[in-house]
Amino acid sequence: MLHKIHYKIAVAAGFCILIAVISLALIVANRNQSLQSEVMQMVGEELSQKAEAELLTLAEIQAQKVSNELTHAMGIARGLADTMQSFLLMNRSDLLDREAFSQYTKSVLENNETILGTYIAWEAGIGDGQDELFIGQNHTHESGQYAPYWNRSSSGSIAVRPLNLTLVYENEAKGNPGGASDWYLCPEYQKRPCLIDPYTWEVQGKTVIGTSLVLPLLDGNNFIGMTGVDIGLDFLQGLALQGDGAFYAGAGRILFLAPNGLLAADSNDESNIGKALTQTEKALLLEASKNNTAQILSSETHYYALAPITAKGAPEQWNAIIEIDKSVVLAGVARTGSLVSDSFASTLWAFSLIAALIAAISVVVMSVLAKDRKST
Repeated sequence: MLHKIHYKIAVAAGFCILIAVISLALIVANRNQSLQSEVMQMVGEELSQKAEAELLTLAEIQAQKVSNELTHAMGIARGLADTMQSFLLMNRSDLLDREAFSQYTKSVLENNETILGTYIAWEAGIGDGQDELFIGQNHTHESGQYAPYWNRSSSGSIAVRPLNLTLVYENEAKGNPGGASDWYLCPEYQKRPCLIDPYTWEVQGKTVIGTSLVLPLLDGNNFIGMTGVDIGLDFLQGLALQGDGAFYAGAGRILFLAPNGLLAADSNDESNIGKALTQTEKALLLEASKNNTAQILSSETHYYALAPITAKGAPEQWNAIIEIDKSVVLAGVARTGSLVSDSFASTLWAFSLIAALIAAISVVVMSVLAKDRKST
């Protein structure tokens, strides 16, 4: 009878060890799960911060590229303005040869292949004071105002026509709805350099969409004319496409956004050029784009990195925007999570197997000892 009791005690002790080991395994498993969550949270936060910093840098690089091009174009317009204004302020009509200045404007266009158009305009009665004598010439508006517009077609041919000042005056009388004639009226009324929101006009029989960088010609504080250069948005679209292919294997989207909410470029869809943001994008991006700082915004599914685009001398601010799905940016978090999970799972299985083996051996040993005790 005593031997049976010894045997039962040994078996019970073995099972107690088994239960203790199983309990310990469950505690370790629970702790492992908690530790895994903590590790994943830390890794996710670190990779998110790294990804946001990288996106912000990429947006700033794109913004700087466009800013450089716009500032270069503004410099060309400024060169035209400085030259023209200096001659006008001499009050020497004998030096104001309309054809000579028209050819000068043409040469500026020929020497700058990224520019779509170059132009000069004098206010009525300004310059040589002989407007009526030049009506009908290709560099003079039908009113007699000097207004040569040299332009380049998509095929590369260069031609001249007068600026459409008739439309300017019609729009001015209507209050310039939609900023349709800002390219002339902004330098006239603001008396400063202007970067114009995207708009359409005619070049050699075809409608183009682009932007203008324009400056006033001033005599003291009196507006006496203007100069400008045009850039086609297809050029900016090319910059967006080039930039998009350089990061995340083209999985993102690069936008160039004007202050009025119109797209100057969209690497995902060229047909969006000149169109407004969607209502969802407007709610998230338009107000933020007015800040003069680079910043990161996020929706539930996407990151947006914004960086300001400027042309030296003009206060108008555009924005370069990089949009990308969070799942693409944070793919590293998912991969890390899988590795961490696999590692914890392997460790837990190994621990559980060793614990079970120890418990089984304990039961066997206790049983053997109990039998030996019985035999004695």
